[in-house]
Amino acid sequence: MQYLIKDEFSCRKGTLYMAQSTIEDRINYIIAKQKISKTEFAERVGISRNYVYILTGVAKRKIKTVSHTLAKLIEKEFGYPAEWVLTGEVPRDKLSKEMSQKMLSLDEETLRLVAAYLESLEKGL
Repeated sequence: MQYLIKDEFSCRKGTLYMAQSTIEDRINYIIAKQKISKTEFAERVGISRNYVYILTGVAKRKIKTVSHTLAKLIEKEFGYPAEWVLTGEVPRDKLSKEMSQKMLSLDEETLRLVAAYLESLEKGL
């Protein structure tokens, strides 16, 4: 399965969001972008491998969200805002310098989408 998501970041009323994303999509996205295994992800945020398998859709059991505590751990460890982990959306005022720098390491197509988002902010959309 390919989880490097392209063409799925959009802007809506000053919010950067991942279209139609689930917690499964967002966790898989983080793992793919970090180029780490599910086991390493589990170790770095202090959860079981089994829970990561549930979160990433490998197990039959589905989870619709994670705790705020886990979202904050992911933010601290990988730099993705907790609000984005929880909802798939990030208000523009919550984009940190660190997150902005991480965005610069994204592939060319995703960067194009981020640039379009920033232009829309300048135009007041």
